[in-house]
Amino acid sequence: MVNDSKKESLDWITCNPQNSRFGLYGSPDTGTLCKFAEVTLANDYSDSTPYVDGVMKVIVENNLDFGKTVSKVIFPITDNSLYYEDSKSILDGIKVTLKKRALVNIADVQTDSVQTDWTASPTWEASTSKTTMEMGLE
Repeated sequence: MVNDSKKESLDWITCNPQNSRFGLYGSPDTGTLCKFAEVTLANDYSDSTPYVDGVMKVIVENNLDFGKTVSKVIFPITDNSLYYEDSKSILDGIKVTLKKRALVNIADVQTDSVQTDWTASPTWEASTSKTTMEMGLE
């Protein structure tokens, strides 16, 4: 990104650049620029492309009185620790709880720490605030 004549990095790590894209999460005036990628399901923690992607567990719990289709999961990755062993990596998982808050159906996203003996990557930022999203927004 170029601001005046100052060049700033927009993306520090590019994993699988063929499938990675950027999108705006939220409204155009206050939204956050996010990186997203379509991924395949993994069978276990060693099921990843070396040096390209990592594995994480995603749990979806529906506390609503009706069924709901989940086609995308959007969450801040800053709260998830990354662990590595040789060329493989895993991340803390997330738990998505579909529930009603007042008159609105929301998806509450919480970090689900993984128990592993793999090496933890150094953290670079304090954790973010609790994340909820009104269903129907992408």
